[in-house]
Amino acid sequence: MLGRRELLSAAGAGMSLAVTRAALGQEIMHTPSREGPFPRGLPSPEWVRFPEPNVRALDPRFNKYMVGNTYIERLWTGAMWMEGPVWFGDVGMLIFSDIPNNRLMKYDEHSGQVSVLREPSGYSNGNTRDRQGRLVSCLQDGRAIARTEHDGKVTLVAAEFEGKKLNGPNDVVVKSDDTIWFSDPGYGLGSYYESDHQTGEELPRSVYRFDPKAGKLDLVSKDQTRPNGLAFSPDEKKLYICDTGITDGPDKPSDISVYDVGEDGKLSNRQTLFDLKKQVPQMEQMALNRPRNQAASAGGTPPGGARGEGSGGTSAAGQAEGPEAGFFKYGIADGIRVDADGNLWAGTGWGGPVIDGVTVIAPDGAPIGRIFMPEVVANVAFGGVKRNRLFMAGSTSLYAVYVNVAGAGIA
Repeated sequence: MLGRRELLSAAGAGMSLAVTRAALGQEIMHTPSREGPFPRGLPSPEWVRFPEPNVRALDPRFNKYMVGNTYIERLWTGAMWMEGPVWFGDVGMLIFSDIPNNRLMKYDEHSGQVSVLREPSGYSNGNTRDRQGRLVSCLQDGRAIARTEHDGKVTLVAAEFEGKKLNGPNDVVVKSDDTIWFSDPGYGLGSYYESDHQTGEELPRSVYRFDPKAGKLDLVSKDQTRPNGLAFSPDEKKLYICDTGITDGPDKPSDISVYDVGEDGKLSNRQTLFDLKKQVPQMEQMALNRPRNQAASAGGTPPGGARGEGSGGTSAAGQAEGPEAGFFKYGIADGIRVDADGNLWAGTGWGGPVIDGVTVIAPDGAPIGRIFMPEVVANVAFGGVKRNRLFMAGSTSLYAVYVNVAGAGIA
């Protein structure tokens, strides 16, 4: 397993993608916010009003997952765009990516400190861990899947398919048979902000499966316009794939598909589990009607559909403007994780307060819960001692809230 000694031993590796002593020394202090990310409307920020008003049930099935005497914490802020949280329970550490800053970060649950783990990181995006406790990362600029070994060295697991470069892996999960599954939508290509401006997409945007025992890389799905977040069901018999194709235009999809996973690793029986174009308009009224935190001095916050201070979102819910109107109207589901009961916890956003935050989706595709956030949430991860602490990568800030269910799997 990845322990503190193994992490620290990487300091001497001397590789551009390995941990450096200087990076490990860059401690970024934070003060846990009892006020949380939202104005509580209370006389003192040290006061907390339970239950947390921004965790809401859309369906009675979600009630049992809500913890009445907890609140959303902003653990740290200082990223430019955060993705890929993954929990290492053996050392009480969350690792995540700050893509534009080209660095991997780590949050130590014991000390509450955030520090740089690796810089530069190859513009790493999604991260996970394998069954041997090694960090597996999507290198957006490196256009490869990389694994950090126990001695700190970095191994490129997959960089080409049929002799052509990958576009830029985005999210990755590891199955119990050690196979590595990842999406390759090519979001880093041509970007000055999230890569070194590499160009030249050589492959269709696809989902791949790498078998380390056979040393073979297989294409398992090319159904998506922009394949993004991935997650297995608790029994690993189903694979969920997010499609964020709507970023290419309003006529493109913004949904989550589910597939049956065969023993041979092949996917079949594709079905659309959750279509944001259909579900977000229905959820808008729920957002408008939800209880709001009332500002103590300003006489209240704007209605749920209006864009007010702290409400998050790029544009008001339902607002259509420019060529990206569909993107800002419906938003996307970016990264997903599954709990022990099989529910999907999706980082969602870009559609305003209606969708910014986390959307919880039952195995039958119904939205059952929402965590409303002031920032777009790209990805989530279950962690903590009991794996019931939901970490949320909220654009520039790291948030967390306790829930009454544990995450499935190891990452």
